[in-house]
Amino acid sequence: MTVRTTTNHEATGAGRAGRGLGAGLRGALAAMALLACAAGSPATAATEPGKPLPNVIFERPGYAIRLAAQVVQAPLELQVGLMFRLFVPPGGAMLFVMPSERIQSFWMRNTLIPLDMIFVNGQGVVVGIVHDATPLTEDPRYVRWPSRYVIEVPGGFTAYVGIRAGDRMRVEVPR
Repeated sequence: MTVRTTTNHEATGAGRAGRGLGAGLRGALAAMALLACAAGSPATAATEPGKPLPNVIFERPGYAIRLAAQVVQAPLELQVGLMFRLFVPPGGAMLFVMPSERIQSFWMRNTLIPLDMIFVNGQGVVVGIVHDATPLTEDPRYVRWPSRYVIEVPGGFTAYVGIRAGDRMRVEVPR
């Protein structure tokens, strides 16, 4: 999966980048930023051998699912994403931290496996899901609402475990 950086859809949400994050999500992302400063790169602290990955947790009353997420936010990391990978580890995900909250558009160029893309706004609410994106295609994948975060999981996973629009997402950074 790769992030498409130029689409007509992005302009729709451009003015909404100033919305605040939920307190828990804001704190977790601040902790990741501190770890990144100490380690030299936004995802380095989470991907160094022997270091635990941050957890992305989707929840609603009576429901919660936890995934270990590789965090990407540097421009090159956002462009490469899950390209050329043969699988996503069980219980794994990739969390894209986008520069601003807007309508995000992704494609599947050089992505070898089907993916579900979970779009989450700055308040930590799932605003939409793209299910089973077809590998090796360049069709734009997006939802109609602005998002700040996109979480990719194996295709079919969201339907299997019941993640849906309206669920809350939060991030836990291991200490």
